[in-house]
Parts: sequence; C-alpha cells; structure tokens
Amino acid sequence: MAYRSQPRPSLLDGVLVADWLEIIAEHHLDAPAEDRERLEELRRDYPLVPHGLEMSIGSPDGLNGRYLEAVAGLVSDLAAPWFSDHLCFTRSGGVPLLLENITYHLDMGGELTEAQFLCEILEHGDCGLLLDVTNLHVNSVNHRYDPIEFLNTIPLERVGQVHLAAASGATGSFGTPIRPRCTRRCGPCWSTCSAVRSPPESCERDDAFESAADDLAADLGRARALMSTAGRGRQ
Repeated sequence: MAYRSQPRPSLLDGVLVADWLEIIAEHHLDAPAEDRERLEELRRDYPLVPHGLEMSIGSPDGLNGRYLEAVAGLVSDLAAPWFSDHLCFTRSGGVPLLLENITYHLDMGGELTEAQFLCEILEHGDCGLLLDVTNLHVNSVNHRYDPIEFLNTIPLERVGQVHLAAASGATGSFGTPIRPRCTRRCGPCWSTCSAVRSPPESCERDDAFESAADDLAADLGRARALMSTAGRGRQ
C-alpha cells in the first residue's frame, strides 16, 4: 500500500492491515528526528519501501551526489528490500533499483516503441521495473496500443513491483489524458494485472481519504485477489 499520513491511525491500530508500505522518499530525507521516529513506529509492523520522485535519472546533467547519499542513508536506515524511482526527467548502494513507467501526453515518435525503449533501458541498466498498471492503461488508451502486447514485449522477469490505482475518465479518448491518480475504479486498469507475474503490489491513493478504512481495505483485498488469481492462472 502507498503510505499517506491520513490513514496512519488505522494502520497503527490494526483497523487497516497492509502487507507492506511504500513511502515517498523525499518526504523523509534530512527529516527531523521526530519524523524518523514515526517511520520506526510504522516499521515495527510493516516493511517500508522508499519510492523516489526526484532522482531524474534521465537528466543530461547527471545525478545529484548529495541526493543519492541521502536516499542511500534512508534505504539503509529502513533496511528496505529495494528502492524505486521514475524513468523520466525531473529536476545507491546495495539494493535493487526499480524504474517506473510514466504517463506521457506527447508522443515524440522515433524508432522504438514505449515497450521497446523500456526493454533497452532495463537491459543496459541491468535494473528492475516498477510496473504502474494505471500508467500503462492510460498510455494504451491515449496512444492507442494494446497493453497486453506491451506486457508481452517487456521482460516480465524484471518486474519487481506493481503500482495499482484507479484511472478516471469515461472513455479516455485520445487527446483527453486520463488523470491517473483518481480513486474511482477503472476495470481495464485492474484487469490488466492478470497478464503480469506476481511481484509485490502497491495500491496508490492520493485523495478521498475521507473514505472509511474498510474501503481502503477492500482495495487491498481486491488487489491481493487479482494477483493471486493471476498467479494460479500461470501455474
């Protein structure tokens, strides 16, 4: 589950139970001692996995050494099993790096498809993929390609984590990008999971926290059921 502060009491009280929590790395870099204490409180019950926003691995200016050191310190302090960030322009010490596929509104063209580009990055960088199924669904609708064909192209053995969220928009027609962080369920987004292996999955929700904890728990249960069904189907 993608951790946000709003459902924290339910997580600590056991009303809402997740298998593990994905935290935003930048929220906790160079943070005061009180913040680290709150993380330690969570870590007593849940494994914590940092997800970065600002590595900017595609930047021509190179990577920020101080930022990398801060991230490495956080990963070490949390004993995180892996660390992830986005495959994009935005402006490690010892654990697997996962790069996340992002949404894009403008197709620049070129010799490679999105899936082929990801294959090249993962192969030459020898890294893993954080597969955002919502972003895949959004791109497939906006740019008119088959998400299952996409999944058949990429090296699924490199998928180390899956992001699940619900996309909005009645039709997601080309030229009207679907907002990928809405909490309304979108069937095509979720059903795409059946074509994926069974790595750890994280349910993302960035708003509508006024919903009851059992609604969040239902999302987690649905994700577990989908991935479990997908796993049985491949046996």
